[in-house]
Amino acid sequence: MESRLILENAGQATDTPPRPQEGAGMPTPPPIAAPPRPSLRLGILEKKNEPAPEKSAWEVGTKAIQGLAFSSVGDPHETTGDGLRFDNMKRGEFVKLQSVSGDFVLQTRQEPWVKNKFVTVNTAAALKMGKDTVTYDGKTNAITVNGKVQEIKKGSQFKLPDGGLVKRLSNGSLEITSPKGDSVRIDNGGSYINVTGTLSSQRKDGEVRGSLGSFDNDTSSANDTLGRSGNEIIKNLNVFIEEWRVQPSERLFNPGDATGELDPGGVATAEQLAEKHFMLKDIDNDGFLSGNEVTSSLRSIDLDGDGKVSKKEFVDANKAANNLSEPQATPFNFDRIADILRNKKSAAEEEAKVEEKRRARLKGL
Repeated sequence: MESRLILENAGQATDTPPRPQEGAGMPTPPPIAAPPRPSLRLGILEKKNEPAPEKSAWEVGTKAIQGLAFSSVGDPHETTGDGLRFDNMKRGEFVKLQSVSGDFVLQTRQEPWVKNKFVTVNTAAALKMGKDTVTYDGKTNAITVNGKVQEIKKGSQFKLPDGGLVKRLSNGSLEITSPKGDSVRIDNGGSYINVTGTLSSQRKDGEVRGSLGSFDNDTSSANDTLGRSGNEIIKNLNVFIEEWRVQPSERLFNPGDATGELDPGGVATAEQLAEKHFMLKDIDNDGFLSGNEVTSSLRSIDLDGDGKVSKKEFVDANKAANNLSEPQATPFNFDRIADILRNKKSAAEEEAKVEEKRRARLKGL
């Protein structure tokens, strides 16, 4: 399964896990301090990856990191420290973050959501905090510390042998802190888990990276997609995420734990993903999105103004999103996509008029 486009401009689709909201039965994750940055667009395959600026592989600087917060929520909506946002729709286990020394590692397991097999969600997490390993299974609520089941009652805490701390909040959420001060919060949404957190202010430029980005001294998201080597910025989102798939030798989950269903062979195209998403939204199964099926963000691509969005309009809008080169024209911006499609339509109509006039002149000769 491929990492997919974000298909809504506003609001949460009914076929994806909701982001946590105030008063919705689970607490809102800590706010992400970094401002929003451009979203990676699916399908833009660069001829070659760009060389990483200045630093070589895992070279750690002396300056403090700018942008310490990170998150992986819902089906997973990923946000890096510098605010790069994308959806990781793959299956399996991934290194979300790890430090150069290995004293901080965050891995999660992604599996198909029980309510919609076309999307994936985080179902379990494994963390290395100093010399200690903590795992949490969202399906069973089981917590293990260094391979042994550890019962931690709500409202209590457990001190890790190497100086870290595991807190069980009154609502059942976990807050896990490393000896250095890195903090990870895990909220259980019932059929998925949300993972948010902040790195320690003691961390230095280039010390931590993973599929949730490279954490450095700048505030630019352009260099957040560094590979493991640190020598190149990977521009293709799917290649970048695959780079951080958990390898057997680095796996933190308990040996008996299932790894989760892996991605099937082959990679779906953006058009195929858009068609699948359209079918999920087309509740009436009539080939059109109409009435309550049409959200405000989708009305902007209703080019013929009939109050309906056809499958072609929906798929074309998403194909346009994949081929945009302007940084501001991301899949979030359906209005911009609609403008591009209208311009194409107007250009085609103008070309048809010119051709009609040409034929008329030839006929009059």
